[in-house]
Amino acid sequence: MDWVAPSIEIVKLVGGRFVRYLKYQIKYNDLLQKFERSKQGLRSRRDDIQSKREAQLESAPYHVGTVEVEDWLKEVEEFIRRQDVVDEVNSWGYLSCCCRAVILEERTQELKEIYDRGDNYTRDCLVIEDHSKKLKMLLGEKIREMERMCEEGSQLPDCLVIDDPSALAVELPVSKLQGNEAVIEEISACLKGEEVAKLGVWGMGGIGKTTIMKHIHNELQKQPKFKKIIWVTVSKDSNIYNLQEQIADCLKEQLPKDQNIAMRAGRLFQMLKEDKHKPFLLILDDVWESFDLNEVGIPKLDLINGCKLVLTTLSQEVARSMGCSSIIKVETLLGKEALELFLNKVGDTILSDHGGGIKKDLESTLKEIVDECDGLPLALITVAGNLKGISESQLWRVALNQLRDCKRNVAGKDDDDAFRILKFSYDRLRNQQMRYCFLYCALYPEDYKIPQEKIIESWIDEGFIDEMEPRQSMKDEGYGILQKLEDNSLLELIKDDFRRPCVRMHDLIRDMALDITRMSPQFLVEASKALKELLEKVKCAKGAEKVSLMHNYIEEIPSSLAFSTCIRLTTLLLAHNKLSTIPESVFEHMPELKILDLSFNQRLSSLPNSISKLVKLTTLLLESTSLEKVPSLSGLGSLKKLNLRGTKIKEVPEGLGTLKNLECLFLCGLEGYYGSSGSHGLRGYYGSRGYYLEIDEIADEVLSNLSKLQELIGLRSIPLYIPLVDNAQPSPPPSLKKIRVIPQEWWESLEWDHPNAKDVLRPMVRFGL
Repeated sequence: MDWVAPSIEIVKLVGGRFVRYLKYQIKYNDLLQKFERSKQGLRSRRDDIQSKREAQLESAPYHVGTVEVEDWLKEVEEFIRRQDVVDEVNSWGYLSCCCRAVILEERTQELKEIYDRGDNYTRDCLVIEDHSKKLKMLLGEKIREMERMCEEGSQLPDCLVIDDPSALAVELPVSKLQGNEAVIEEISACLKGEEVAKLGVWGMGGIGKTTIMKHIHNELQKQPKFKKIIWVTVSKDSNIYNLQEQIADCLKEQLPKDQNIAMRAGRLFQMLKEDKHKPFLLILDDVWESFDLNEVGIPKLDLINGCKLVLTTLSQEVARSMGCSSIIKVETLLGKEALELFLNKVGDTILSDHGGGIKKDLESTLKEIVDECDGLPLALITVAGNLKGISESQLWRVALNQLRDCKRNVAGKDDDDAFRILKFSYDRLRNQQMRYCFLYCALYPEDYKIPQEKIIESWIDEGFIDEMEPRQSMKDEGYGILQKLEDNSLLELIKDDFRRPCVRMHDLIRDMALDITRMSPQFLVEASKALKELLEKVKCAKGAEKVSLMHNYIEEIPSSLAFSTCIRLTTLLLAHNKLSTIPESVFEHMPELKILDLSFNQRLSSLPNSISKLVKLTTLLLESTSLEKVPSLSGLGSLKKLNLRGTKIKEVPEGLGTLKNLECLFLCGLEGYYGSSGSHGLRGYYGSRGYYLEIDEIADEVLSNLSKLQELIGLRSIPLYIPLVDNAQPSPPPSLKKIRVIPQEWWESLEWDHPNAKDVLRPMVRFGL
């Protein structure tokens, strides 16, 4: 019986701890139940907010959940997903050996803390009790965290959605609408109703189809009918690839550039099928001929998905063949509507000084002119623009006679009233200089947004603007011509996607310009025609003065073609193609060539030596090519502008210092530039990418001989050699008016050999593009 007493002591010892363990376990179970209740309360709060958010989204399709709400819901979801405490505890049971695996694998850090505080404890089952205390603390923290989150959820604002940035309305710039209210109402009813999925809008050129659709586009942007409204200008010269690009841009998506049309169509199809873009309205403006929507990647449009298509076209047959179930014709303006539109454009100079309406001596002539415009909005606007500011009745009668003569005498266009009236506006341009400037705009693709600065530079390069000093005066003259062409409604002043001021020609006005240039001056324009090789018609362009092949996919110029018959050619525009090399023979038979634009042929790595034979060349544009060097420039004595921006050229081109007529030098993109002149000049340095242009040996020739240099566009790098005059003061070429530099920080950080150098140059420096 000696074992009895010790056994009783053991029972006392173990029994007391067991009782305490049972008491703790009862409290622990209560805590777990409270944990579950709190978790369920959090779930309920989450469900309430989600339901409220979904209800608001359903009534406001252009909205998405606010970031604040989304973050809170994500936090709740993540928190609930982490709540595996119950499963952990159940898997442990009551034995300490079951706890050790969990502690070793998932609670290493907790074990360390327990170990540090457990110096006074023995390594027995009491470790479970220590762990349970730790677990109770954890559950208490979790409960308090959930209570805090519920409190935050209850304080969220009533509005749980904000505008979807991808669906924000973009209003199209458009002139004031005059007349056609009935047509607008009919089109709007079709788009807002549920009966029509494809709608065609047709009418003659210049009738106002595009203007009408722009107004409807802007009005629909304010309503929740469509999640996306996609506007695409198709135009006569468009192709499937360009259509795909425009639609993807409107969706703020990108299509692979190197895939074929079919693969791109499949990708675009998937984009348009995504819920974030539906329901959408696709507006195809200026469709000239029918095409298969499936080839583009446009999914089937039906009344179930709510997506719709509108196309504008000259031909009712095109609308039919595209599957339009409803076709609406836009009619010419009636007498009163036509008169109101004309008066709005011509201004108040024809009004009586006594407030009695139109001046009596103009009234009859004005009405006859309006009648001659046949109710065509484009014709009314264009003719009114030509007469704006003219109040003399004699000049109005002259204009009326000219208008009638144009309608009688335009050869081959007897059935096209709009064309004949537009020709009147061209004939009334005050001089040949302005006509040339206008016709030059037709060298660009249809509906192209031409930067104003670029077109004015081109006019200067072509010699359309008389020589003036400084060059800025010529640019100012160019802006005056632009304004006059806009006043005559021959050009439209707009802005591009980068908010730069641009001009654009209406497609009918461009057609008129191209028709004029089939005779004199003779142009060959195949811009943006998706050409991959040069057309045979280039061989027959022997009389052409200007050839535009810009914005195509031309990879090579066959030696057999080589423009060998283009002996009158003065301008050759090959920008934005895929040329890699150019045959030696191309430039051997172009004795009159003055303008050569090869820019943005990013694969172009070399030029033929025959380019040095272009002795009359005044403008050479090589921007954004892969050229590492150019042939000698010493034979190009007439050169006034040289653009080497964005090339891989690392050395000063041979013969640069011989270009005595050079006025503009563009060097942006040269990898670095270093100038030094020993004890007789100044030194600047820049080379962030590790390449340097050593000009020690030719610095004297470069700037000393460029006596007519007016603009040095250096951006990240400029040659900083400046000769010293007798009094040892820096003296840049007298003609130099502008040095453009990026970045300003680099300029400010330069160290100069002469203390006055920066002060001398600073008035010429312009920072930025």
